[in-house]
Amino acid sequence: MTSKLSTAQSYINAGDPLDAINTLTALKNQLSAQSGKHIAASCSIGRVTFNPATTLLQDVQSLIDSLRVGTLPDPITGYVVNSNGVGIPGTSVTMLSSGGTVVATATTDITGFYYFATTGGVLAVNANYTIEVSGFPGGFTSSTPAASTFTWGGSGLTFNFALN
Repeated sequence: MTSKLSTAQSYINAGDPLDAINTLTALKNQLSAQSGKHIAASCSIGRVTFNPATTLLQDVQSLIDSLRVGTLPDPITGYVVNSNGVGIPGTSVTMLSSGGTVVATATTDITGFYYFATTGGVLAVNANYTIEVSGFPGGFTSSTPAASTFTWGGSGLTFNFALN
């Protein structure tokens, strides 16, 4: 999660708020998914009890709000897991155009989470794309689904894969 914050800061420093917002939105999705799992559901500091995931989500949303200049596209996110639902780190996920050209690649983190931050200016509205697992870690040879096809509308999407 800290790497997503660092990546967002790099985009901000480079004058690229769109990709920073998309990266922070991916972080929000991951924070929500990990609430009560890798992020405790409750925390107490000096007799004050609060939900750390909620606090982090509010902080990230505040960052997004400070960067938002207009309606901006959202990231494409998802998880790659095994048959037990456990995330698989280091898995390559590829996005292809309808002609089969690689548009972008992503690698899953330690929880199996991946995201494509750069969607604005890269994906064409109403164009068709496919996302698939393109690099299988040892012991895995296929995924369910094998691929997911979508028509880009400018709104965030989620595609999950289970490796077999």
